[in-house]
Amino acid sequence: LEMIQEVWNPDRSCLMQRGGENWQIITQRFGKNPMLTGENIEISSKLIGELETKEEALLITNRTEDRRFNASESLQRQNVKSLICAPLWNNRKVHGFFYADLIFSDRSFSYDDLEMFSILANLMAIKLENDQLWHKALIQQQLEQEMNLAGQIQRKFFPTEAPQLPGFDFGAISIPTRKVGGDAYFWHERNDGRLVLMIADVMGKGLPSSLLMSQVQAIMKIYSEQFSSAG
Repeated sequence: LEMIQEVWNPDRSCLMQRGGENWQIITQRFGKNPMLTGENIEISSKLIGELETKEEALLITNRTEDRRFNASESLQRQNVKSLICAPLWNNRKVHGFFYADLIFSDRSFSYDDLEMFSILANLMAIKLENDQLWHKALIQQQLEQEMNLAGQIQRKFFPTEAPQLPGFDFGAISIPTRKVGGDAYFWHERNDGRLVLMIADVMGKGLPSSLLMSQVQAIMKIYSEQFSSAG
């Protein structure tokens, strides 16, 4: 918006983005026109409807001579003479809109202004999309690191050495579909010489099932010495 204020010197400017089902003003700027009240900008619902329907830049050179908006109550109430508005469009999605207007002014915006305004909006749309992609990539990287750590922690619950029982050979491995999983095995050689074995599978995949299975393994380690029978 600072660039908009510097290049076009409007009385007011703002950035609109969708918040839920409605468009909201994210940030706004005011010029030095002494006629400005400093209150929040009120965007005409008819103007928003036009932008949503056509998804293209819009120019009002002189509101009183524009048949589309000369009856707009909000534009009349705010004494808007001329305005330009351009979508932040990246050929796939409208991320928002840039808006600028002139109040009680002897100037008017032109088609040249609209063309440059649209170029700025397109550049901003690309930047917003790149920022979103970077944020998603960062979240994915953090999630990957957390899953790797969860996998390392889960593997620590598995026995590392096979039990020694005459006449039997033991071996086990768990390879989860993802970094962690709900499959588990456990054994414990009791002080009385008996062997406690557990093989389990929690329905589902990923972190939720692995958390449940880790709890089961921890409980088995605590109570396996107390089991009185194989029941």
